[in-house]
Amino acid sequence: FYYTSTIRIKPSPWSGNETTMGQNRRLQLSITAKKLTNLHYAMLGKSNPFAIVTVRGDNPDNAPTVLGHTETVYNNLNPTFATNVILEGYRFGVPLYVEVGLFDFKSKLTGKTERDLSAQSSSTNVSVTGDVTDSDVLTGIKDGTFDHKVMGTALFEVGEVLGARGNVAAKDIQTGGAVYIHIERSTADGDLGQMKFQLRAHKIHNKRTLGTSSPFFELFRRVERPTGASWTNIYRSNVCRGDLNPVWESASLDMETFSNGDMDRIIKIVVNDHKKGGKSKMIGAVEMSVR
Repeated sequence: FYYTSTIRIKPSPWSGNETTMGQNRRLQLSITAKKLTNLHYAMLGKSNPFAIVTVRGDNPDNAPTVLGHTETVYNNLNPTFATNVILEGYRFGVPLYVEVGLFDFKSKLTGKTERDLSAQSSSTNVSVTGDVTDSDVLTGIKDGTFDHKVMGTALFEVGEVLGARGNVAAKDIQTGGAVYIHIERSTADGDLGQMKFQLRAHKIHNKRTLGTSSPFFELFRRVERPTGASWTNIYRSNVCRGDLNPVWESASLDMETFSNGDMDRIIKIVVNDHKKGGKSKMIGAVEMSVR
């Protein structure tokens, strides 16, 4: 691997006991799902899930407000979303309900093929998803005019997730499968600086018998949990089709997303061979600290 990066860091203004009753804090929500039901006809491939997160305040019966959404993960029934959703002003000890809705993205609304859409980076795809879904989301879902099929919803109380082992909770959804939410406390108000980076690789191993691999990479940050370390997806690159010496697009992530401001946090880079239908094959991986 070869990479270039530029880091702009700002020190965290917070210290002391971060779980004081009523204290306002900023939280990062990461979402995955497993064993989702395919809402496509089998011959048309698999569903294209994305998540919309809404907040309902201190009562689950309150009217929802959209908090954010993820990118779309194409042709995948076990998606790991690279886009974190930020929750501002959470007060410890005060009930707060968030709802995660999973939807099957209707790609033809973009005027692009799923093949082209799935080859874009997660940063690009979250914008594409937003362009098609942000207008009158809640009204459309309520009256049945939303263009994207509902895969299911799950309601979580934030304090219960933070109190769960590893700050992770899971719930089954209506059409089948389960959605998982992991919450991590931010170390600052979000302005920790930027990590600008570009990766390239040389003489990647060709994983295909016929044709040439189409590599892309994913970035994961290490999360320490009581059950052992796990990895949270934070970025997915564009695909370089048929190229064993790829130069991927440059990208920029805020340091809050990249490592929550910890320069010694371990980041894993995984290079995969992109294949139609979401069945990518791992080519190789490497771990390193942000520093």
